[in-house]
Amino acid sequence: MKKSLLIVLLIVLLCLIQIYSFVKIGELKSDVDELNNQLSNIQERIYRNINEINNNVDEKLEAYTSILTSAHFELGEFNTVTYQLPITFIIQPKNLTDSTTAYLKFGDEKIKMEKQDTEFILTKEFSIMDQVNPMIILENKGVQEFEENENLKLFSIKDSVFSSLSFHFSGETSYNHQESLE
Repeated sequence: MKKSLLIVLLIVLLCLIQIYSFVKIGELKSDVDELNNQLSNIQERIYRNINEINNNVDEKLEAYTSILTSAHFELGEFNTVTYQLPITFIIQPKNLTDSTTAYLKFGDEKIKMEKQDTEFILTKEFSIMDQVNPMIILENKGVQEFEENENLKLFSIKDSVFSSLSFHFSGETSYNHQESLE
C-alpha cells in the first residue's frame, strides 16, 4: 500500500511539474512574441528614419544642383466659357545678373518670362484637360541652363480646379395611396 501511495504521489507531483512547465512555457512564448513585436516596431522605425534621411539628402542634393532658389505656380480664375485657366509661374534663379533672361518651354513653344526684381514671372492660359510640365531655360551671356522642376508640374488641371467639388444626391419622395371604397 505504501508503494502504491508513493506511486500516486509521484504521479501527482509529475503532473504538477508538467502543469507548471506548461505555464512557464506559455509565459516564455508570450515574452518571445512581445520581443518580436518590439523588434518589428524598432525595425519599422529604423526603415522610416532611413527613408526620411534619404528623402532629406535627395532634397538637399536637388536644391544644391538646381539652378533655382525657388519655383512655384499660382492658379488663376477658371473661365467657364472658354474652359481655360490662367497659371502664373514664378521662378527665382540662384545666379542672377542684369543680362539673365528666363524662358519656359511647353512642348515646342518657348515663352520669355518677365523679370520683376529677383524673380521671373509668366502667366499662360491652359485648357482644363492639359498637363503642365514646363522646361525652365535660363540664359546668361549666351550660356543656357535647363531644368525641369517638380514644383512647376501640374499633372491634372481638372483635378486642381475641381478638387473641392463633391457630388451627392439628396431628395425626397412620398407615396400616397388611397384605396377606393366601392
